[in-house]
Amino acid sequence: MPAKAELLAIDDVTRRLERLADFLVQELQVLEVGTQIQEKVKTRLDQNQREYVLREQLQVIRQELGEGEGDDELEELAKRLDDAQLSAEGKKSPTASSSGCARCRRSPPNTRWRAPISTCSPRCPGAG
Repeated sequence: MPAKAELLAIDDVTRRLERLADFLVQELQVLEVGTQIQEKVKTRLDQNQREYVLREQLQVIRQELGEGEGDDELEELAKRLDDAQLSAEGKKSPTASSSGCARCRRSPPNTRWRAPISTCSPRCPGAG
């Protein structure tokens, strides 16, 4: 029976008001849950949007600094070295000089070898 019909069927005014209060409490709980859900969704959307904007900004900054350029070329060269039937010594030397340490690969190309970086490995061409 719908709530309105149930309320109208009750003859005693006191019982009718008590039942109405029960219905209102239930409706209030439903609205509170709906509000909580909306707040959680809004928070997640705001966080995801913020992360997206920051990732895009980081990508643009990396492009401006010249980072990331040539990584595909390095990966292709590394793949070609792996595919080639070289000896262990033959694979070691080009890999050490072409890729360097991770920090050197991330540094902008125009400043890569200007100053020694103390965290490079001794094999890295930027180490000295």
